[in-house]
Amino acid sequence: MVGIKLPIPLRRKKLRDMMVEELRREMRLSITRPTYGEDWDSILYWADETPLTYSMCRKPAIKLKMLKEVLELLKGKNFDSVKRTLGRKSGERKLRKRHSIFYDIVFRKGDLHIGYGSLIQLRPEKEKPLLECGGYIFTVKMVVDSEGKEIVDFECGRFRNYKKEIKPLLDKIGSLYHKI
Repeated sequence: MVGIKLPIPLRRKKLRDMMVEELRREMRLSITRPTYGEDWDSILYWADETPLTYSMCRKPAIKLKMLKEVLELLKGKNFDSVKRTLGRKSGERKLRKRHSIFYDIVFRKGDLHIGYGSLIQLRPEKEKPLLECGGYIFTVKMVVDSEGKEIVDFECGRFRNYKKEIKPLLDKIGSLYHKI
């Protein structure tokens, strides 16, 4: 996707709005307004090429409530169906500033849909393996009830070592998902 010029409306969108639109698509909900992203690749490309504001991401990633909610939902198995998606972007250029991973999971129970999406950005550091670098995680949650009413929540956090702080959570989510 290197060298792709994004449409002007996509360049002006906020990360939260783009994540909500893509999560809505993953949840297979009807989209009433036009959308410009075709899949998570557009968000990964946008996040890689756009300067993001990290000042609001002061909370440690391990304290994010949405990550804990996903684990609790998977442990409780109180849903009719579940689907997850994983996307990555890295290694295309030697001097990459960021490595992005997108992870989403959608639960359905009757007419209730609950979706979670996370954009994880690793910030490569000199003399350090990529998986031991720090970064930021942006997480969005969307709940849609039987009447189509949407409730959206967004939070972000930081981490100092992906391998020690984030990867174990993703592995645990993956392990619980595969047991279903």
